[in-house]
Amino acid sequence: MAKKIRFISLKWKFSLQVGAILMGLYLAAAYIFYYKVIDNFEQGRSATQTKQINIANALTRDSFSVLERFVESVVMVPESTHKQGFNHIITMFDEHWLHWQMIWGLNNVVFYDLKADVIQQWGMTTPAMLSTINQVIKTESPQHQVICIDACFQQVVTPVLSSGEIVGVISITQSLADTLLRYQQALKSDIGLIVEKKSKNFSIITNAEKNKGLWFDIQQNYDLNSFMDKVKSVRYENHVYEVRAFLIEGQVQSSSQFLPYYLLINDITLERNHLDKELSQLLIVGLLGLLVLLLVLIRTIHVLLIRVIGLYEALPLLASYQYIKFQSLLQKYCRRKVMFQDEISQLISISVEVSQNLELLTDDVRTNTEKLSIQSLELSQERDFIATLIDTAPIIIITQDLSGRVLSVNQVGLSCLKLRRRVIVGRDFEALIPDTEIEHIAILKNIGSGNAKQGSFRGCLIHSNDEETVHIDWIHSRITQTQEPIILSIGVNITEQYVADEKLIWLASHDTLTGLSNRRHFNAELNTMLTAAKRRHEKVALFYLDLDQFKIINDTYGHLEGDKLL
Repeated sequence: MAKKIRFISLKWKFSLQVGAILMGLYLAAAYIFYYKVIDNFEQGRSATQTKQINIANALTRDSFSVLERFVESVVMVPESTHKQGFNHIITMFDEHWLHWQMIWGLNNVVFYDLKADVIQQWGMTTPAMLSTINQVIKTESPQHQVICIDACFQQVVTPVLSSGEIVGVISITQSLADTLLRYQQALKSDIGLIVEKKSKNFSIITNAEKNKGLWFDIQQNYDLNSFMDKVKSVRYENHVYEVRAFLIEGQVQSSSQFLPYYLLINDITLERNHLDKELSQLLIVGLLGLLVLLLVLIRTIHVLLIRVIGLYEALPLLASYQYIKFQSLLQKYCRRKVMFQDEISQLISISVEVSQNLELLTDDVRTNTEKLSIQSLELSQERDFIATLIDTAPIIIITQDLSGRVLSVNQVGLSCLKLRRRVIVGRDFEALIPDTEIEHIAILKNIGSGNAKQGSFRGCLIHSNDEETVHIDWIHSRITQTQEPIILSIGVNITEQYVADEKLIWLASHDTLTGLSNRRHFNAELNTMLTAAKRRHEKVALFYLDLDQFKIINDTYGHLEGDKLL
């Protein structure tokens, strides 16, 4: 009794070594480097964003404070009548407006009375909201707001006091562009102002030439809400930008006014490249681990799968029918005894048995192949001959199924119909003949139903050119020798013969020059009319027309000119 050989699958021989190395090296390196880089980058960007928001709000508050201190230092109404105080302020602004406008960057100053009516204004028109003016008059405290019309401005609306009483309101406006420029100079970062009321277009933006294109791309692909109070990264022209929007601090909420937003734009391409570099280091570590694994795997394969190499070298011999050499090469690799039999051992044994069986079958296959090749060649030649014969035969050959659907048509048929093969094949044969050929259609239906085996008819084809008629002599036969019965329609083009016969009939009764009835036809028609008149007891009138001196024309100008005259 043969000793049973224990079997262990190859997947268990390789899985322990490969799995341990792969899991140990790659996962450890990936965990350490990846999470370290990502965590550091996110913490750094979060701190930077918080700092930028605080600075932007601080610069905005500082600009409002500067405007408010300017108003407090300039607008000092003396202890006199209100009208004299107003005149004092107006005179002071008239004298120093251009100087203050240049030094302080003022855009507009408007002085209102307690009814919110304008008393005097200087600079461009940027009126304060009526609700804001009334709020200042009511609370006697300054109000700050950002106004965006054609451009965006910082506006301070403050009360004018005299002897502890409010005597009016003054509105002073300064462009917001100076604040944004100070932000850019301080942080080397771009900032813009967007107004939801104006479809989120920039009112002010630093580095406008570059950032307008970026903002246009953002408008096409993102919604403003995705940038509100959270950072979002955007790729544009091979750069990575960090974009965040937030509400400007310290504005007066109004239900009729859309509050503007600051938009921070940071080019973090260098930081992102640095992050990618650290991640690439993670990849390199993983690749090194895989390289070590590959070296170990190659060694393992070389030791354990040396028989696979032998089978790989021997299989081409099997494909080229070198069975003896194939068997000897496999037996060479099978001489080495193994402790455990595996899939490769069984595969080699089966391959040897298969090669022996194939060697016996090869001769039979070769013989049968030669016979089939000869028969295939004969059939191909016969098929080509029949196809050529059908296409070159001077007759129309059409096959159709029993329902009348066209299956094939030869070249002569295509020429007569002047249609492409794909247009004809699949159509009903009745669509190729006139509807008036009722008898023709009845013959086809009888053949299709099996009531008749053959039928003939002289008819016409529906030509693609309606001005031309093709006359055909048809012979339809039912063919049952095929896999499914078909109708073979053979047609002979008799158009030329038909035209010639019609012409001979016409010439027998008409004059070739004038196209009128000749003497024979005239006499026959005259006799017919006389007979009919005699039977009906009626009379017949005959008009005789003659050309006087017609002989002179023939003698003078010739018979050709005489024929033209006729």
